[in-house]
Amino acid sequence: MKKIEAIIRKEKLERVKTLLATLGYDGMTIADVNGWGRQDEISTKKGPKHIPGWLPKLKIELIVNDEDVS
Repeated sequence: MKKIEAIIRKEKLERVKTLLATLGYDGMTIADVNGWGRQDEISTKKGPKHIPGWLPKLKIELIVNDEDVS
């Protein structure tokens, strides 16, 4: 068994969840995290809802069989 971790933007969750389900992965763990990288700041009409300089992200953890890692 292997654990795969991925950090994604929150708006991509449904697409990732759907794609994983089509591959036969129906369960995962999701946690709110803050990240900083190549993506520009995201703001809302009410202003940014995150720590300045950090962007809200989701961390996905998935346990898969060794042969499914690729």
